[in-house]
Amino acid sequence: MVGGQASQAAKNTKTFARLVDRLDSNGRLTQASRYADAVRGRTTEPARRVTYRLGTQVARGSWAIGQRSGRRILSGVETAVETYRVGRRLDDADDSTLDDLNDLDQRDQRTSGRAIARTGDPEVASDGTGDLLELFREGDDIDPETVERLDDLRDAGELSDGEINDLIDAYDTGTIDGNDLRRVSKLLDDSNDEYLYDDDVDVNELLDIADETDLNEVHTVIEDADGDIRPLLRGQYNPDDTSVDSGWMYLKGRHIYGQQMNDPEKPATDFFPVGQTIKGRDLEPTEEMDTTDIKGMIYEAVKNSNTDQQDRITYELSSELESKTGVSTIRVIIRNGRVRQAYPTEGDAVHKWIQEVGEWKDRLEAD
Repeated sequence: MVGGQASQAAKNTKTFARLVDRLDSNGRLTQASRYADAVRGRTTEPARRVTYRLGTQVARGSWAIGQRSGRRILSGVETAVETYRVGRRLDDADDSTLDDLNDLDQRDQRTSGRAIARTGDPEVASDGTGDLLELFREGDDIDPETVERLDDLRDAGELSDGEINDLIDAYDTGTIDGNDLRRVSKLLDDSNDEYLYDDDVDVNELLDIADETDLNEVHTVIEDADGDIRPLLRGQYNPDDTSVDSGWMYLKGRHIYGQQMNDPEKPATDFFPVGQTIKGRDLEPTEEMDTTDIKGMIYEAVKNSNTDQQDRITYELSSELESKTGVSTIRVIIRNGRVRQAYPTEGDAVHKWIQEVGEWKDRLEAD
């Protein structure tokens, strides 16, 4: 009888915790240990020991968390294995974090168990109502690393509590989803080496972009000299309908990989040199260069310029970027407020393919 109950209960921590708590409250720890024996072979070794931990630690509050608080935290965890892992994390947590968890209201304590199970970080889970913990209530599509990254940004002063709550509200209303939130956290994180974010752009301006497109599409976002927000989106490249080509996919397809260099409607193609070989020509930068440097060129050009009457920017890059890349001047095309494409126009490492004659030409030569 005990074996059957234990095997079934191990699949659901809430049931498991209640059964063991009932045994422990009656002083029958020997019978509690029999539950551990009963699930042996039916689950992992950590789960086999979870009953004993529940009976001897949580119920007696030996984690510096009150007895009721400990039970509520574990009630938010779904499996016996996760209960074991949450217990280990709580064992290692500092006293201030445990005190914060103890002070949470009942609803937040239940949510904190889920948060600890997903992030492995009791400190993130101790934030409380109206803050990052809110994301774990219904947010099954949220990457735990996103929440930890947002927490780090807040601690570093890069993100205010009000901005976090704006993001939470947008998530709750369906304006953004978990993928959008992940991209926002990476854009805001200066340590990332893939996306670029302008500190002059605030969270609400990012959410304005979300009204028209997925934030998960944003690769770079810049405020130009006029105060206009110019995002570079992932965009699309469609060889069957080039009228819709735009954004990062189009830039890479045409001006890095040369996917339209033989298109009769594209008489010439200028190439960013990132070490690729096109039609037998090695396009090497002055120093090591990657696609992040191209985004840096776009960022610098848009940040320090206004668009002309044709919604174009022609910009001479800083000597630092020029010496690294071999690109001295680029042109950025803006359409519908967004960066449609960008390409180099001058520089020691810049080459242009002339489709009409099937030849290469240095951009430094006279046109």
